[in-house]
Parts: sequence; C-alpha cells; structure tokens
Amino acid sequence: MVNPLVIRALVDCLVERQEVPNREQAFHYLADKGLASYYTVRSFYYRGRQDSRFQPVYFEFPERSVRVPASIAEPFLARVRMLEAGSLWPRSPQAPVGNGVAKKS
Repeated sequence: MVNPLVIRALVDCLVERQEVPNREQAFHYLADKGLASYYTVRSFYYRGRQDSRFQPVYFEFPERSVRVPASIAEPFLARVRMLEAGSLWPRSPQAPVGNGVAKKS
C-alpha cells in the first residue's frame, strides 16, 4: 500500500521543512497520521535509501531536444502560474478533462 520512495520523500520533506526535528520524529509523525506502523515507515525509509530498486531514474533524450525561438516561447512562459498547496487551477468549460488539467473539487 505504501512505496519506499514515497515514504523516503515524506520523511525527508518533513525534516527539511522543520516540521519535525529529525527522522525518528518523522517516522512517529507518519505513523500517528495512519500511513503505516512506525516500524513499517522506518523500514521502508531505509529500504528506499539503500535498495537500488528504489532509486529514482532519470533519462535524458538529447535527440528529442528542440530549440524554440523566444518569440514562440514567450507567450507560453507568460501563462505559467505557480500554485500553492491547496490552491485551485481555474479551467475553462472548453478545456478537456484529463491531459494534466486539474479538476476543481
């Protein structure tokens, strides 16, 4: 039900954002929230750090990179909007559902 990569990311995020003072407190915090037992969270965290199967993989495809002129890219970059946690993405009725468009709840 829980992935070691997700557990690792949650623990690291909690410590980095100083919501908890250390990893052990993060394990307890996630267990108290009902994610899994303390021992499962702790085990998955260290498994996510040590086991090569749970290491993130990043691929680059240089043959697919394309240079775009600034005149074409600027209108797209002007529409970029950073969302905060909990904010909604306004979408028009014409926008298709799916394809990366967030639904309003």
